[in-house]
Amino acid sequence: MRSRLSRLLPAALLGLLAGCGYHFPGAVSFPPGIESVYLDAQPSDTFLAENLNDILKREGTVELVDSPDRADAILRVEGGQITSQAAAIDRQGVATEYEVGVRADYRLVRPGVAANGTEEGDAEQGDVEGEQGQGADRILRRGDGLEVSRTVPFEATTSPAAEEANKRRVGRQASEELAREILGNIQSGF
Repeated sequence: MRSRLSRLLPAALLGLLAGCGYHFPGAVSFPPGIESVYLDAQPSDTFLAENLNDILKREGTVELVDSPDRADAILRVEGGQITSQAAAIDRQGVATEYEVGVRADYRLVRPGVAANGTEEGDAEQGDVEGEQGQGADRILRRGDGLEVSRTVPFEATTSPAAEEANKRRVGRQASEELAREILGNIQSGF
């Protein structure tokens, strides 16, 4: 009896976790009913947009489509540019460290909300974006002011081109981390 119970307990626990919406880390899980997503990143030529695109394609839990008309949801991302500023200065006023960061806001929206703020055929209410009655979008997930930054040393003896390449490399890493954070927020519902 004990061995049968010990086999059933893990299965029951997994069933409960799946039933409450829990997803194991690593897999990007979108809200129920979202099987296709359009990525609308502004600007579209950032490392963040590139990383989001790559991760969504690689994970394969939703289809990344090339048109908002074909999508169950739109992932709108604003920002993603790499910034840098002096983080530490020596006695002579020369920077010895730089903080390199990337910041963005995102909204995962379901397009086509009716004039009363609900989806056609759906009584569920939610925050809406856009003009009421003008095809406003219901916000499913949102994140404002998400930021990842890294501090990098600066050596005055290194060439400026090498320092810029180092900042760019660190910015690319920060962008990848922020892309994972955005998708993790979508997965967890926060």
